[in-house]
Amino acid sequence: MKYIITGCAGFIGSHVTETILKEGHDVYGIDNLSGAYPEDYALMRLKRLYALDRLDSAGAFECHNISITSKWVLGNGQSYRGLSKRKFDAILHFAATPGVRRSISEPQLYVENNIAGTVAILELARQLEIEKVLFASSSSVYGNGAAIRSNVEGKLKDIQRCHEGRSVHPLSPYAASKAAMELMGLTYHDLYGMDILIPRYFTVYGERGRPDMAYLKFMLQMAQGEEITIYGDGKQLRDMTYIEDAVSATLKMLNLKGYQVINVGGGSPAMLDKIVEQLCYDLGVIPRLRYTDTAPGDPLATWADNGKAQMMLDWEPKVGIEEGLNRTATWFSANKEQLLRIFREEAGGNADQGC
Repeated sequence: MKYIITGCAGFIGSHVTETILKEGHDVYGIDNLSGAYPEDYALMRLKRLYALDRLDSAGAFECHNISITSKWVLGNGQSYRGLSKRKFDAILHFAATPGVRRSISEPQLYVENNIAGTVAILELARQLEIEKVLFASSSSVYGNGAAIRSNVEGKLKDIQRCHEGRSVHPLSPYAASKAAMELMGLTYHDLYGMDILIPRYFTVYGERGRPDMAYLKFMLQMAQGEEITIYGDGKQLRDMTYIEDAVSATLKMLNLKGYQVINVGGGSPAMLDKIVEQLCYDLGVIPRLRYTDTAPGDPLATWADNGKAQMMLDWEPKVGIEEGLNRTATWFSANKEQLLRIFREEAGGNADQGC
């Protein structure tokens, strides 16, 4: 099999690419190392992928530094740099600008990269007659759909699972961009008969994760002896999905046809305070916590209804939060010095505690 994978140097994209290469399939990667975080971190991921490319048992890998919003991807009479002469089985589209916080201050960036970028990829698939496109969505589209508020100061009283039939209610431009991507995918399915497959990921975490996500920020703060900054009261609930489980569900979705949106969640929400507590335990750190105001755009709780994934994919998460965090902390410890060199200026600032 031959795949185009955008965002192949990103978190989920690099893990999916690695698994596909190990299975002996070929990958044409697209990633412009956009500066969402230090380039050295993306290059660390790419180094692993090129190492696989040198193995006889693995598929062939190439990565091209191209923006998904560039004239090349949009076509404009050009030849798609030789792609028009090659046959691909599917496009897996992970390239996007991530992060709830940044989207509130720079919403136009999310319109350009996430919405317009996805249209460019859908157009690329149409021009190259690629019938299957998979792209990443997020549990953030549900907003506070999982939260049942109390009548006292709007605090969390209880939670409920979010299923795919629930109406979306984005709380940030990032979440709205993901919802718009889903709708654009539906339009292309209706117009051109493409198979459009959309995993809605619930807070994916693990080795080589996104540095803007809270769990990696927490570990960087611990490693530098800083206070751990928590937005809100720490009682927020997050359905955390270990990267290995997310990859498994993603690859199973490639067997589907039609237009499909499927939740991919760990299925067991964890309290933010408990996540910090376990990371401190795994890293042998005595926690020093600093609570601050709840950040705009953050849901009170997330919780995936995985029933559709179980029915259609025969999938359910295998790695629980305790084991997943332990694996992540082990990876961080083994690579701490390199990570600190890359992110020494990044440990502070705003962390995404969301999706």
